[in-house]
Amino acid sequence: MLKKSNLDVTKTRKLFLRYKLTAEFLSPTQTGLTKSYMDAIIDFSNFLKKHKIHDFDKQQQGQAHKVTINPSSKYYYNNSLIYKEVAFFRPMSKKGDKRIRIEKLDHHCKPHDLLAFVLIGNQIEIINCSSIKNLANFLYQITVSNNIAIYSSQKKPTPPKGKKKPKKINSSSTSYSRDPAVEAFVLNASLGKCESCNMNAPFIRSSNNSYYLEIHHIKRLADGGSDTVSNAVAVCPNCHREFHYGVNMHKLNNQIYRKVKRLIKE
Repeated sequence: MLKKSNLDVTKTRKLFLRYKLTAEFLSPTQTGLTKSYMDAIIDFSNFLKKHKIHDFDKQQQGQAHKVTINPSSKYYYNNSLIYKEVAFFRPMSKKGDKRIRIEKLDHHCKPHDLLAFVLIGNQIEIINCSSIKNLANFLYQITVSNNIAIYSSQKKPTPPKGKKKPKKINSSSTSYSRDPAVEAFVLNASLGKCESCNMNAPFIRSSNNSYYLEIHHIKRLADGGSDTVSNAVAVCPNCHREFHYGVNMHKLNNQIYRKVKRLIKE
């Protein structure tokens, strides 16, 4: 299965190790997608057993003995987070092959896409790695979460240097290579409140249980602004839109400089 993957498994595995993430991989065939299941190859089966997720050797054959992960697993695809039911079973065949079933896998996966099963805490999260942008975004958010944990454990965290001139990443639209440490520092400094209107974050992120606030760069990156803590604030979605599209956007910019002491005009 993995030999036909459309992404290099060895390089992807090394990438996850670099981020200190424990992961194992599978790649579905066309037949597997049609039936929404994949064979749990030896390495994957051993991975589940080692981390006490599931032990196929103790599972009896037949649908009556199917084991479903509860709660549903997080599945990352095209920068979206989807919840899917994941189950382990052994059919009533002679050998009782070890299999994993992912709900409606064919809706969010193509044949031979590389799926990473990552151990986050004591749960499995699934990332479709064949979308490089999707993989990069997942790893970025993991780094943000790790840095938030570090900053929140420190009494006076040292601001990261950030990037004075973030590199452009060209695709169908232009994006910028940002520093996850900057996002983490600013989110941690906000204490869960919008730095513009002072309202509490509107909800908690499902991905890492952190307060949902958005990072706004006072001088836009597209205008040459830096990706640093002195040019970034954590704001609620409403304020973020107003900073970009409101009739009072310039007034808001002037106010935020007076309000947030770490900001420096660029």
